[in-house]
Order: sequence, then structure tokens, then C-alpha cells
Amino acid sequence: MLFNSLALVSILFIIVILKRIADFLPTLVTCLLWWKENINIDVSLKTRRERDLIATAFILPFCLICTRVGLYSPDFMTGMTEPLRLGVTTGVFFCYLLVREGLSAGIRPKNISSAVWHAGTTVEYTFFIFLALVLLATSGLLLTSLSVQAIKTAMFWLSGTIYALLLVRKVQIFASNSSFFTGILYLCALEILPTAILIVSAVVF
Repeated sequence: MLFNSLALVSILFIIVILKRIADFLPTLVTCLLWWKENINIDVSLKTRRERDLIATAFILPFCLICTRVGLYSPDFMTGMTEPLRLGVTTGVFFCYLLVREGLSAGIRPKNISSAVWHAGTTVEYTFFIFLALVLLATSGLLLTSLSVQAIKTAMFWLSGTIYALLLVRKVQIFASNSSFFTGILYLCALEILPTAILIVSAVVF
């Protein structure tokens, strides 16, 4: 009951901001294709706020999908009820965000402009919107005869592809104001490390 109620709430919220999502889609596509557009978003306060609002709106639907399909399902969650698994998944999601925010605040360099640094540390919000949209579209396959495992595998591959593109764009953003090697170092500290921790928590525990 709780799961279905939250799903309904998330759908209603997305419907309310549907026009904003539609208006943001051209910018989203441009960000995927061209790294400089991710910096342009941060230059425009209005566009940045719209991006952040849409990303926030997709957090609950994203966690619901992850819970329903089992994208994050370590052994310690075996036997948990669906509402409890949703709570754990959401908690892990916010812990992941906190780790990333802590790292970006703790290692901010002086030799990179604030615009480039902010763009490089928030570009994941843009890609999260794209990921959430793709997973929402893929979740429609749950209504077909395909097995949940097949849909889960497809979602993993799609998520991995989108994440790989995020890494490329992130390096390009950082390298635009420093060397390529420095961009790789920032990528490892800000992106690879927290993601590795997330993967270990799913595999080991």
C-alpha cells in the first residue's frame, strides 16, 4: 500500500512539472552531446534551478524503480518487506549523494574557475534526469511478458552506458580549465571513489 501510494504521489508530481521537463529536454540533449552546454547551465541561474528541481522530482521515482526491479539488492536486504527495501534504497541513495558532496567540498582546487568546478561537480544532476527518464521508460516493460531479471539486466546496461558518458563529459569539463591528467585525477576522487563504495556495499554486504 505504501509503495503504491508513493508511486502515485511521484507520478502526480511529475505531471505537475511536466511542462518544465519538456522545456528542459532540448538542453538535456545538448548536454549529452556537447560538454560545454553543462557549463552554460551553471551560468544561467534560471536553467540551473530548473535542472535541480527536475532532478529532485525524479529521486522518488528512481528509488521506487530500483526497489521494484532490485537494482540495489545486497544480501542483507533479502527477506525485507518492499517498504523497508524502499527505505534502505532511498537511504543509500542519499548517503551516496552526501559522500559525493563531501568530496567535492573537501578537495576543491584553487587553480580551476568556480564556474568550471561547479559545472563539473553538478553535471551528474543533468545525467541523473536522463537516467531516470530512461529507467522510467524501460520500467514500462514490467507490463509485458518479459521477466523482471531481463528488465533488470537491460537497466544495468543502460545505466552503465549513461554513467560512462557522464565520466567522459566530467573529464572534458575539468580538463577545459586544467590538464587532461588533472581531469582524470578529479574524476577518480569525485566519481570513481563514491561509486566504488556503492558497488562494494551492494556486492560485499
